Parts: sequence; structure tokens; C-alpha cells
Amino acid sequence: MRQLLLFGFDMYPQYWVSSIGGTYHFCLFLSLYSEQHFRYNQLLLSGELSGYLAKLDKQAEEQLVLTVRQMQKAEDVTEDLKAADQLEWVLRMNSIRNRAEEIIKSELIFV
Repeated sequence: MRQLLLFGFDMYPQYWVSSIGGTYHFCLFLSLYSEQHFRYNQLLLSGELSGYLAKLDKQAEEQLVLTVRQMQKAEDVTEDLKAADQLEWVLRMNSIRNRAEEIIKSELIFV
């Protein structure tokens, strides 16, 4: 298991964050550490930090999938479009995914 040492954190310089977390795991950790000091310390000292981050990461991934599907339906980005014009489908899907990620970050991560 790869591990990453976070340098520059004055309170817990020895704290290791596992890099096996999902897409938002590290982003969640940094947000929690820098914005919510009391909650961070509470989770760290109780030993629940890793589980909390994993749970939020899973929620973010599930919400992302749901949001992308809903936006696909709303904008009529279907398999028919993919078969007819692949470049247009990729363009629209990238746009949908980027907007969905921004929604997830603003609603779940940087709260």
C-alpha cells in the first residue's frame, strides 16, 4: 500500500494519508484539515477519520454517477448520438462530467 506523507502540517506532521482512497479522498482530507479544525481533530483522535473520508468519498462517487445520468437525460445525450457523432458525444459528456464534478465539490466537499 502506497502512503503519502503530508509535509507542512504543523499539528500532525507524522500523519499519513493512504493514497488508495477514491477520487475525492485527498480533496476531502485537505478540506477537512484546512476548513474544519474541530471536526478534523475529533475524527482523528477518535480513530474515525479514515472511515469518515471513505464514506464521504463513496457518497461523492455515487452522487456523481447519479448527477451525470440525470444531466444526460436532460440534455438528450444518448447512445444514438454516440453512434451518429462520436466527437459530439464525447464533447457533451466531458461537459456534463465537468459540471457534475463542480456540483459535487460545492455540495459535498467544500461545504
